[in-house]
Amino acid sequence: DGGDDYNFYCEVDLNAGVTYYFLVEEVGGENVRTVPVILTYGTELSSATEMTLDEDYVVEIEESYGCQWFSFTSETGGYYSFYSFGYEGSIDPKATLYKKMMQELKTNDDSDGKNFRIEHFVAAGETVYLKAYGWNDSTGVYMLKVGQLQPPTAMSIKQGDTYTAYIDE
Repeated sequence: DGGDDYNFYCEVDLNAGVTYYFLVEEVGGENVRTVPVILTYGTELSSATEMTLDEDYVVEIEESYGCQWFSFTSETGGYYSFYSFGYEGSIDPKATLYKKMMQELKTNDDSDGKNFRIEHFVAAGETVYLKAYGWNDSTGVYMLKVGQLQPPTAMSIKQGDTYTAYIDE
């Protein structure tokens, strides 16, 4: 039991051109059932909507556990903010940011009420993928945007002074 109202959950790295078989047994192995399996990689990433800076994108989640995929390629490199706004219906916007090969970078659900916000450094020429969905199988519509964050301001530090710094990464 993987929690989150799933009967089971697993993550596996798969190789192209290889056939895989998935066997699911009930605890005790007495009952045999046909089990639908949902894969969240493949055509979704190849058909991901390409995002550009400061443009609004509509996310429509019509089915429980549905999602939409977006991609973003940084031209100059820097820190970027991926965030939701303007939700309608019962949806609670949530997103996960991935590098290529589905390496999870960050997930966020409620940075500001129901909206998510993910801030991350993306190198020049690097592509990241954003899975936009609803928390706890919620459905509805919301807006999504990516913006570039301003670099931090430099400050002078004098010898003997004490400063506290927090690093978020």
